[in-house]
Amino acid sequence: MEALRDNQGEVESRRFQECSSKHATLLVQEEGYWKQRAKMHWLQEGDLNTRFFHMSASARSKKKKITNLMDDAGTIVHTQEDLCGVAKNYFNALFRNISGIHEPVLNLIQQRVTEEDNHSLMAPLTKIELQHALFQMHPDKSPGPDGFNPAFYQRFWEHCGDDIFVAASSWLDRGYFPSSINETNICLIPKCDNPTSMKDLRPISLCNVLYKIVSKVLANRLKLCLDKCVSQEQSAFVEGRSILDNALIAIEVIHAMKRKTRGYRGELALKIDISKAYDKVDWGFLRGMLVKMGFGEKWIQWMMMCVSSVNYLVLMNFDKVGPITPGRGLRQGDPLSPYLFILVAEGLTALIHQAVSRGDIHGVRICRGAPEVSHLLFADDCFLFCRANVAEVTQLLSILQTYEQASGQEINLSKSEVFISRNMSQAAQADLASILGVRHVLGTGIYLGLPSMVGRSKKAIFSYIKDRIWKRINSWRGRALSKAGKEIMIKSVLQAIPAYVMSMFILPSSFIDDIEKMINAFWWGGGNGNSKGIHWLAWERLACPKDKGGLGFRNFEAFNMAMVAKQAWKILQNPDTLVAY
Repeated sequence: MEALRDNQGEVESRRFQECSSKHATLLVQEEGYWKQRAKMHWLQEGDLNTRFFHMSASARSKKKKITNLMDDAGTIVHTQEDLCGVAKNYFNALFRNISGIHEPVLNLIQQRVTEEDNHSLMAPLTKIELQHALFQMHPDKSPGPDGFNPAFYQRFWEHCGDDIFVAASSWLDRGYFPSSINETNICLIPKCDNPTSMKDLRPISLCNVLYKIVSKVLANRLKLCLDKCVSQEQSAFVEGRSILDNALIAIEVIHAMKRKTRGYRGELALKIDISKAYDKVDWGFLRGMLVKMGFGEKWIQWMMMCVSSVNYLVLMNFDKVGPITPGRGLRQGDPLSPYLFILVAEGLTALIHQAVSRGDIHGVRICRGAPEVSHLLFADDCFLFCRANVAEVTQLLSILQTYEQASGQEINLSKSEVFISRNMSQAAQADLASILGVRHVLGTGIYLGLPSMVGRSKKAIFSYIKDRIWKRINSWRGRALSKAGKEIMIKSVLQAIPAYVMSMFILPSSFIDDIEKMINAFWWGGGNGNSKGIHWLAWERLACPKDKGGLGFRNFEAFNMAMVAKQAWKILQNPDTLVAY
């Protein structure tokens, strides 16, 4: 282009236009490449191929790099070969099949799926279903071993849709996948800043998009009949139920227990931690649950085909370790896994319901006429309630042990938390905590991302929200963004941080003012992170809609009231739910 720019001839001018067009295309492709590597899905507009994306990609690469791990013998290893060996040994042991005792749980499961449900579940596959499932995926999600992300299939659906439909139909008709389709990479995401153990790494499965299209079609069918298969104590992944339902119930129950200072009968709440909940699900138990619930044989075959035909390759600093052939576990990254997991968790619910009906365990009532709450589940987040005596605590431990032996999951009581009503003496509380083998926590725990006990000072309890916003504002991301990028970051990230808490609690006005001041300073501030800049407009003006001269930023106080009112409206709309009672 530089060579052709100064020439005025017709041929050179046409050649310059061709080069200019090609250059623009290459810039767009380079922008897409760095945007995919940066994984900033919230940034839809405002920044193109700027240093923000390059810095994001570099930061992700540094964070994911594993430098040392502890092996089975307790020795810290550093070389790439040894790191790969530690990963392979860990996952071979994690996914090793361990036969369980299923009958004590399966015998309690009643049929819930009707013939009409099975007819809908096992209906012939349609191309519309496949297309709908494909376009539900984010275009830039990480690809599987074949390297094709959802954007590729979405862009060229008109050319490859018919072939995908024929192939997917044949896979379901025959009842098995080609070996390459269900190959899966395991990406290790650090849970902390400096991971030294495999337990500090979260394994996320990167499935091939072709497999995920089929799996998502089956998941879309399954979720339509989940409501009748899953008990009301489980609020995860079921349409019409919300995570806030369980959080609200838990907070109300704990609050009632804290206020209970009289009476001879105490009450106990146990928040249990399940170790590697998805990775240790027993396939035999899963199949047994599907059979007992009444799913058709063809549907069960499809589910087990998706679950059991997988082969893993572990990504360790960009080297592939494997293959690893599992004998149990559900993949975190498979669209079907969340729904299958909550079906497995129905086994725990069945055991608790049996104990309650026998009178072996009694739930908690927050007042006269209120329903008895024996347990709350949100996927693998479990809150169990019983009376604070040795007999019921022992029975609760027996239920957990039976569920462990059946499902393959392991309850980590050392990381679990217990809260006992305050009418029990300190000695009695310590004895019960000792029997359970858990930490004795007086209402300081977090359940579903919310404090289980809120005292007089909300500003102190929710100070972590301001810390998270401050950390985001003062990171290099905020300094590397353009003005338009800042606007998107404020609307997509910073304003979203307190939204979850605002759905449950009315925050103090002074606390909301502090948040608005922080965001306002970030908007007007300079690029070095220290300059406050000149505030040309007040926050009230910025929070107006764009058609009225503002920038459309959120009025947090009004938003807070609207979110709390929404919860009341949902309860009025669904008066038969547990949270409504």
